[in-house]
Amino acid sequence: MCNLYESDMLSIQKLLNFIGDEANGYRRCYKKYRKETGMTQEEMANRLGVTTPAVNKWENSNSKPDIELLAPIARLLDISLDTLLSFHEKLSDTEIEEIIRKMDRMFSEEGYEKTYEWALRLIKEYPNCNMLIWQAAVMLDARRITDKCTNPEKYDKQINAWYELALHDENEEIQHHAADSLFGFYLRKKDYTKAEKYLDYFSEHDPMKSYYQGRLLQEQGKVKEAYEKYENIMSIRQCLILYVQGKM
Repeated sequence: MCNLYESDMLSIQKLLNFIGDEANGYRRCYKKYRKETGMTQEEMANRLGVTTPAVNKWENSNSKPDIELLAPIARLLDISLDTLLSFHEKLSDTEIEEIIRKMDRMFSEEGYEKTYEWALRLIKEYPNCNMLIWQAAVMLDARRITDKCTNPEKYDKQINAWYELALHDENEEIQHHAADSLFGFYLRKKDYTKAEKYLDYFSEHDPMKSYYQGRLLQEQGKVKEAYEKYENIMSIRQCLILYVQGKM
């Protein structure tokens, strides 16, 4: 069992004062470690002297427990306080898929604004999970256009900031998707200089780079140069075919 005492409350308070709202990351630990102990939400609530809906809210990031409950929770779950307060816990692909499915339901049931606020809190809990950040940004970006979203432009800054975070991921696929989204955003805004900057994330041998360069030129009325880029795509594709066939 972890060695936690009520005197730890002072250090807990200092820690929470230091990291502020980002301490919310510990909420996601509850469900994982509760299940590992084999307890139901009701059993956990009874042991802590709270209601079952309260535990449910903790696990869904809708609220957080009183500071005085943190030590008892850690003891009950047989984990250290550091583990409980950890907000850098990695998410599995399955967990990310579940989160995205929940977001999809929330758009229909609770509307765009509440879904956005929920995603904002969740991403604060997992600031290093670029796969989650990118997928949440893509969904919020698309749904503000297709759904009835009041003043969709007010979300530009935050959604683009999430894309920027995803650009620094080690996974090249995530980088490309983020660069693609930012390129499209600035192209729609007719900010061609910024749009072109994100093409640096694509290799010169990537047909998509030539395609985006063509779109950029076409938007600026440079039709001849655009078609040259489109022709380059065909050349690259032909080289790839010959390479696969062993003729190069």
